[in-house]
Amino acid sequence: MFVFVVVAGGGVAYFASRDDNDTDEGQVPVTPAPQTERADWGLPFTDELGRRVEVPPNPDGVALDQDTYSRKPASDITGAPGGLQWQQIQGFPLPFSTTDGPTGIDGRMATGFAQTPRGAALAGIQLYTRGGATMAGAAEFYADRVVPDSDPLEQLRQDFLRRATDAIASGRGDERALLPYFRVDAYRVTQWDPQRPDYAVVEYAMLKESRTGWVSKSAELLWRDGDWQIKLTADLYGGQKEVSNLGGWTQWAAN
Repeated sequence: MFVFVVVAGGGVAYFASRDDNDTDEGQVPVTPAPQTERADWGLPFTDELGRRVEVPPNPDGVALDQDTYSRKPASDITGAPGGLQWQQIQGFPLPFSTTDGPTGIDGRMATGFAQTPRGAALAGIQLYTRGGATMAGAAEFYADRVVPDSDPLEQLRQDFLRRATDAIASGRGDERALLPYFRVDAYRVTQWDPQRPDYAVVEYAMLKESRTGWVSKSAELLWRDGDWQIKLTADLYGGQKEVSNLGGWTQWAAN
């Protein structure tokens, strides 16, 4: 396997291509374990949900080597992303996959999510959380990673973007912008058509602080210019629902 590393916007993207020593046709490909045994990584810790979380040298994350041969088919809406690793990003654990992205970090945003249900699920939690974790992230989020669905919401996008850029100009770029998704225990894809893979709706289940159940929020995602973007709707920042159990939900694979 030859790995080509591209450094862009302060982040690292990894792309892999096969050579003659790769898996022969007919053999079952194996998803490699994420590699983090590097001297510049911080010490791992366990989050509130019992997951191991890595501390990358870049506070906005490090993309993992991709093994697209192990990617599940686009018609599979219940399978979890492969080779999952949680990284601490601006104070919040976020999932990285070796099968469905992201493949790079550009500024405060993650890029290169697969055009699959799992890629959409990863993009939703990554983009929304990064857009809320810091004002600098919010500026990039509202500038490049949202698509308003009406003129009033376009005005809202511009208002949020202006507030974020003003915060950066006054030295408050690392301040919290909005409450990101928290304690995301599972997700489910509620809208997906493999014949028209340019739109997905993903619902995220977040464990209550009391640990007596979950609340859920949904995100609509649109495939634009080779990556997922979040559709800015009136209920993106509201619309929480109570969830009593996770039957039928996709839980993140253990790492």
